[in-house]
Amino acid sequence: MNKQNRKGGRIALTCTNYINVTKLSGGSTVSFEYGIWKLVFKNICIHIIGIYRPPSASTHRQFVNEFFQFMKTAMSQYSNLFVTGDFNLHLNESSLIIDDFNSSLNAMGLEQHVDFSTHVSGQP
Repeated sequence: MNKQNRKGGRIALTCTNYINVTKLSGGSTVSFEYGIWKLVFKNICIHIIGIYRPPSASTHRQFVNEFFQFMKTAMSQYSNLFVTGDFNLHLNESSLIIDDFNSSLNAMGLEQHVDFSTHVSGQP
């Protein structure tokens, strides 16, 4: 993803030193940047995927299509998966693309856990 003339973005993960962290992958698609990490604490292993979609990088439709293609592959490769990030979608608004996004989450067995505003202007 071209970061030229753009502030912000990038994907990072910080953890306490009690958790063994290994970065497995990172990169970008046309519409978002991502990082994938494996975290191990005692005998528990989880995989974290961090996503950042710059609001001006793509249309909502392009992001949703790329995100679910990406997730289909990721879900076949990684277990105990936790996805976090900034998708820059207003999930409280009713639109065909938001409805498609939520339906696709459900179809993949994924659940949106943030149910409150995370944006200064009141958008979740």
